[in-house]
Formats: sequence, C-alpha cells, structure tokens
Amino acid sequence: GVFGTFGLPVANAVVADADVILAVGSKLSPTDTASENPKLLDPERQILIQIDIEPKNVSWTFPCEHAVIGDASVALSHITEAICVLGSPPQETVASRKERVAEARRRDGFFNAPEFASDEVPMLPQRIIAEIRKAISDDAIVVCDAGENRLFMTHFFQTKSAGTFISPAAIGGMGYAIPAALAAKLICPERQIVAVCGDGGFAMAMNGLMTACEEGIAIVTVIFNNRTLGWVMHGQRDRVIASEFANMDFAEIARAIG
Repeated sequence: GVFGTFGLPVANAVVADADVILAVGSKLSPTDTASENPKLLDPERQILIQIDIEPKNVSWTFPCEHAVIGDASVALSHITEAICVLGSPPQETVASRKERVAEARRRDGFFNAPEFASDEVPMLPQRIIAEIRKAISDDAIVVCDAGENRLFMTHFFQTKSAGTFISPAAIGGMGYAIPAALAAKLICPERQIVAVCGDGGFAMAMNGLMTACEEGIAIVTVIFNNRTLGWVMHGQRDRVIASEFANMDFAEIARAIG
C-alpha cells in the first residue's frame, strides 16, 4: 500500500523499519515523508538510494547515500541483473521477511477497514470505494481528482494491477479526473475507465461529459458529494469562507447532458 501522510499504517511501519530505502522516480514530497517525519524516513539510520531522470530531485528532501540518474526502467533492469549475478538471499531470510510483513498486516490491518461494509446513510467514502473495487475489472483504470476524494482513494483504494491508478500530483489541480479519464479512454478504448471526483472538482469539469456524449467516449464518473471543498474547509478551521455548496443533483445534471 501507499506510505506517507495518507498511507496505510502497515506500509508506514514496514518503511520505517527498513535498513535501505530505494526511491524510484520520487522526490519524496511532504506527503510521501509525512512532512519529513524522522520516524518514517531518516537518513541517519537508513541508507537512501534514489533513481530519477531529473537530477534536481535527488537529495531534494533527504540526503541520499547513492544516486542513479536516468530512466527508471533501464536502471531497475541493471539492478535486477546485478542481483541475479550476486545470487538470491537464503530462503530462510526471504521467509522471515515475508512473515514480518504478514505480522505487520495482522497488527495494523491491510485494506480491511470495517467502514467498507458500512450501511450508513449518506454512504461513507470507504463504502463507495469498496463498491468501486467490486465493480471494476482487473485492468480498469481509475482516475481521481484533487481534494479530499484523492486522500480517501489514496488511503483506501487497493489497485488490482500496476499502472491502473492515476491522480494529480504536485500542485494537485482540481478538475483533473474527467478530462484525464477521457484521455485514458481514447488511449485504451477496450478498458473500463472510472473518474472519481469531489463535488467541487466535478463542478469545474462537468462540461467534459458533454464531450463524452458527443464523441462517444464511454467513461464512468463517481462523485463524492460532501457539499464542500473539503480540503480547503478543513484548512480554514473555524473561519469557513466560500468553501460550502448547495446540495446539487448531480445525477440529474448527467441525465440532462445526455
């Protein structure tokens, strides 16, 4: 699972306990490092190795012991070849590591939140995420928007295969999910594509559904409606300004578009 601020406790525990950290294509942003929390990542007690095609990302957050500048696939291929030459670790070592991870999963939980089966009304985000996962195929591409929906999806959504979850990184631009989902469907027309939005992000990009209807681009859009710009509102604390919405009928909007 994902580690960092919005990651799983078990993932954070395994990373925190590691002797060596290999970061591939990541500058280790504040959300990755839980705001540079030394209990998670600490170059004084862990060896940090970074692979990145952008030299500026290396040691951007933490000083790294070793840096590999280049394409990640090429670098990882060479590392794999070197490991094969050196030989595999003893089976008891591999078994011990697997048992440590299994024990951490039993202790901290692993995609088994009780809220996944909640019957609360309105539906909890966790239940929505569980239903999305049940409904999609193994190779479906899920695209989420910026905002609190991305935090819930990052923490609770378990992908079924690699390269099937896309989210807006860096500045996290709102309104990303629908246009990104349209692009994904054009590139992979044979696969299911799901756009997950908050109500704020949907409002910014719902005109993309007109394009979907006009051009026959079949995507599924799921809206987490909490009638707020959630991430903004929580940042405002007790001084809430312009971050609450009226309760819109998004299903009716979709029907009106076609």
